[in-house]
Amino acid sequence: MKKLPLILLFSLLAGLQGCDTFLDAKPDKALATPETLADLAAMMDNVVMHTNYPVAGDIASDDYYMQDAVWEAITDQVARQNYVWDPATEQVFPWLDAYNRVFIANVVLDRLEELRFAGNSLAQADILKGQALFYRAFNFYHLLQVYTLPYTKATAGSLPGIVLKLKSDTEESIVRASVEESYNQTISDLEAAAALLPAQAQFKTQPSKAAAFALLARIYLIMGDYPAANRHAGAAIELQPSLTDYNAVSQTAANPFAIFHQEVILHATGASRGGVFNASRARIDTLLYQSYANNDLRKVLYFRRNTDGTYIFKGDYGGRNTSNLFSGIATDEMYLIRAETFVRMEEVEKGLADLNRLVLKRWKTGTFVPYSTSNTSNPLQTILIERRKELLFRTNIRWSDLRRFAADPVLAQTPVRKLKGTTYSLQPGDLHYAFLIPASAVNLSGLQQNSR
Repeated sequence: MKKLPLILLFSLLAGLQGCDTFLDAKPDKALATPETLADLAAMMDNVVMHTNYPVAGDIASDDYYMQDAVWEAITDQVARQNYVWDPATEQVFPWLDAYNRVFIANVVLDRLEELRFAGNSLAQADILKGQALFYRAFNFYHLLQVYTLPYTKATAGSLPGIVLKLKSDTEESIVRASVEESYNQTISDLEAAAALLPAQAQFKTQPSKAAAFALLARIYLIMGDYPAANRHAGAAIELQPSLTDYNAVSQTAANPFAIFHQEVILHATGASRGGVFNASRARIDTLLYQSYANNDLRKVLYFRRNTDGTYIFKGDYGGRNTSNLFSGIATDEMYLIRAETFVRMEEVEKGLADLNRLVLKRWKTGTFVPYSTSNTSNPLQTILIERRKELLFRTNIRWSDLRRFAADPVLAQTPVRKLKGTTYSLQPGDLHYAFLIPASAVNLSGLQQNSR
């Protein structure tokens, strides 16, 4: 096969982002044949693997609002439609970007199968295999949050899931697996990755064993498998237990949290999508801001007051506070997952102990009164409130929570928008919880479109 420099492969993949069809300009494995471990490592470390993750769900979630004039100034028509849950909204770039990354991961996996290694090279090859499996699973996870309906055990076997691309062969048939098959494949990839990856990566832009366990915990929580979510959150915490004491974080800094700080397990960022999340555009939901107690340091570290009395978010864990949200994984999420699952498993004291470990680091020293069974009437609700306050503006976290709560009559919520005199709402169980697949993917490959 003809071999081109790897930079041309990356250029080809970048060029696909401007294409409006799925596999219309197909990345051809024959165009570039990585021959060495260094070639494969360069593919895994390329910036495309940890940037531009989908934010369609974040635009559609309820942590923020846009004023009428701000919404009208957004030039990205898709982002404008997402904001009000327009049923005609078609998500092209999240699909293309995610499957570009899946393709790169599959190229690495296929070449590792074809090449032969021994000794130290075999150990490095195993790590690269683990990285590729993780990235494929990470993108499958995000695709599942955007393009499929929420997971429920009763319907997962019959609902359409995502396209499970497991080879770099671009000529294989393109079909949607079921939701159940899609989640199972994602879990399988992560379990295999966890067995191959180091406990912690050399750089936080690289997958690690801790990241694989953490993503498994997140996925099992979504699926309602609370023992498995608890177990994997605990495994991630064991490898990376540190929490940042917010008393030591500057309250006046424009970016309070440094990039790659100690709580970050994996660093990744989301797509900009019209700059919706620029500080000048996204305003914090008023009731959400008011839910923070005055001694809660998140109230000053996460938010900045505008001259008109509204608030904007400045607490991004990616360390930049641009419109590119933090899309990675952090330790605080693991404590919250373990706390929630302990309570759901009727081990309330353990759950509150995990919650206290986290919240103690968030309040002014000496002011936090720990949660206990004597002062907390609804431990699950308390944990979910703290989860909301802790994890806002992290890609697909709030959106995934809204999706999983929709099937629970007690926890189900109905986000509401008021825009230009019109009120919009997203009801529990609404079909708009799954965005439309690009029409080009449907027309080219005959994929089943999501219902409306």
